[in-house]
Amino acid sequence: MNIFSHLYILLTRSRNVGLTKINDKNDLSKNEKQQMQKDNILYEVANATITNFERYLNDHLPEIEIFYLYQYLASSRMQGIANDTSKFSKQVSQITHTYIEEMSEKLGIIITDSFIFSDLANHIKPMMNRLENKIRIKNGLLDEIKVSYKEIFEEVSKVSKQVSELYHLPFINEDENGFITLYFARVLEVYQMPIKTVIMCTTGVGTSELLKAKIEKKFPELDIINVLATRDLERFLEEYPETELVLTTIKLKKSLPVKSLLVSAMLTSDDQKRIQHKIEEINHEA
Repeated sequence: MNIFSHLYILLTRSRNVGLTKINDKNDLSKNEKQQMQKDNILYEVANATITNFERYLNDHLPEIEIFYLYQYLASSRMQGIANDTSKFSKQVSQITHTYIEEMSEKLGIIITDSFIFSDLANHIKPMMNRLENKIRIKNGLLDEIKVSYKEIFEEVSKVSKQVSELYHLPFINEDENGFITLYFARVLEVYQMPIKTVIMCTTGVGTSELLKAKIEKKFPELDIINVLATRDLERFLEEYPETELVLTTIKLKKSLPVKSLLVSAMLTSDDQKRIQHKIEEINHEA
């Protein structure tokens, strides 16, 4: 949308004031030329686009317009670009490592570089361009992110403040912090250990096996460690205290030391909703 708006305004200006008056500063500085040389692919795209505009307008545009468009392209996350970690600058790599190290400590988990580095660095690189060129992109999911991942967002915001100070970067705003939060939220989603689950019915066969097949298909985050008859449950829980959830097709007469849920062997849509809620409850407590 930013790129579209920029090109639309360029077209409007050229028609209203003429191409020669679009910009007083038509010459690129040495620094601006060097900046574009860092990423020849994006430069070629910007150059080709401005050339197409010149053909449409039947006139010549100032060279600075190529640089302006290049800035927008460089500030966007272009899929397929910079997948090779060797293409990241030293500063991008250092900032990415800082986020990973600090968030590992704050979340209390070990985040390996191989798991998140490339994706996060691919975001950090254009983010630095946005900060340098004062380009702010609106995060349409920001409010939802701040509610759903409140703690992660708060910790990311703290780390961003450290990053700005440590690497002498402009202030990293909430929109950017929201985007970064999603990378670490994904890490936590994957990091969650499977919930050790027992399925129970009267005999431990038949309906329980049917339910097991359905559960394994619908809820891969549940690790079905056994299918039991009612009379074997207490003994099993004593032997396997790591059990976290019991799904039963019959109503229990007494409470269990672990969480339990009464479900139908047919695993209705209502059953699935209640199981999902129970999974979220267990993960939240963890």
